Amino acid sequence: MAKLKKRIQAGLMAWITVLLIAAAAPAASANTVTAPAGTGGYSFSIDVELTDSRQFAGIHIDLTVSDSAALQLTGFEILSGSGELHSVTPVRIDDTYAFGIFADGNDLQGRYALRLRFSYTGLTDQSLTLDRIALGRYSQEDPNVSEWIRTIIDYATVNVIRDLDDEGNEGNEGNEGNEGNEGSGGSGSGGTTGGGTTGGGTGGNQSVVTDGGAPIVISIDDEQTPLAEYPERSSYFIDVVSRHFWAIEAIDTLYEMGVVRGTSSDPLMYSPDTNIKRGDFILMIVRAFELEAETDGNFPDVPEGSYYYDAIAIAKALDIARGYGIDFRPESFISRQEVMAVVDRTLIAIGRPLPRAPQSVLDGFSDRGLIADYALDSVAALVLSEIIIGDGTGINPLGYTTRAEMAVVIFRIIK
Repeated sequence: MAKLKKRIQAGLMAWITVLLIAAAAPAASANTVTAPAGTGGYSFSIDVELTDSRQFAGIHIDLTVSDSAALQLTGFEILSGSGELHSVTPVRIDDTYAFGIFADGNDLQGRYALRLRFSYTGLTDQSLTLDRIALGRYSQEDPNVSEWIRTIIDYATVNVIRDLDDEGNEGNEGNEGNEGNEGSGGSGSGGTTGGGTTGGGTGGNQSVVTDGGAPIVISIDDEQTPLAEYPERSSYFIDVVSRHFWAIEAIDTLYEMGVVRGTSSDPLMYSPDTNIKRGDFILMIVRAFELEAETDGNFPDVPEGSYYYDAIAIAKALDIARGYGIDFRPESFISRQEVMAVVDRTLIAIGRPLPRAPQSVLDGFSDRGLIADYALDSVAALVLSEIIIGDGTGINPLGYTTRAEMAVVIFRIIK
């Protein structure tokens, strides 16, 4: 499992990302699922079949539902496909699900089929859209680097409606699909009926019925499709999205430097809005500034063998990490004023001290009185250097710091 997580983090994460539909994309083709009368739950499945003659490492799918409270992707299963396959558990961000399958190398080839399972409740009509389907592979030059080889945007929409008349239905209607997205480079010149593709090539046949039946079929044959780029999203983490635009460059740069990584439970997730813990923060500082020191023990509440043990021991030896009495409380969240004090001490330790600032630079902040005495000089120095910026009225010294905010602070220092 450790090897698998390392592979996901070092290679596959470079191409498994959540991407939005291009604004200029044409309306997706539509199919209809009709649920019987009533407000109870109704389950149905959609099969997705994808074929490619080349060797690749995985398939990633982004799927958006109109209202995740009424229409949920409850899971998926692999129906067919060769190779030793691993699943990426669906992750929901707002109303978009991201999931897929992958191998530890470029071992996939041929036809693969996935069955997507859904649950629908309520009376309101809903819809789901296959926003993006992408194939990726590991680079031949460097197996720790991965690249897209095929991307299909805005492939199909499925409408889910309730039969309010309860007269029975004759099955699900399908249409012929749209004309596909026009290519933007490469040798293709647009898609054909049955689903959009970027860069030309062919789409596939599609249909959908409830409780099994004919699947949505996607055929990918064109090997010349250029890559689609969406700078408003992280290149590595599926939960760093457009609303984190202010932190994307920092997070991606620090990931490339080996300073930040995904969460321990899912390397595809950065959890940018989660408050950072004291132990994780010190680990990021030690990695970012490549700190080294002769260590002589650690705080008694830092478990020996923990992933941040060595980093905290180094920071303690350099007088960067200070505790509460004899304890460090590595699993506690770190406050903004503690962050500023640690950053200031770090820059002093590496010989890059910030210019000292008079504490009067803090007079414009309404919550200046909440700043602890030990942090006053550090907060003033970081504010003067514009490493820390308040919200216009306050500095929020007692508030916690998110993982996204922490990445931005470190990025501003090392940039």
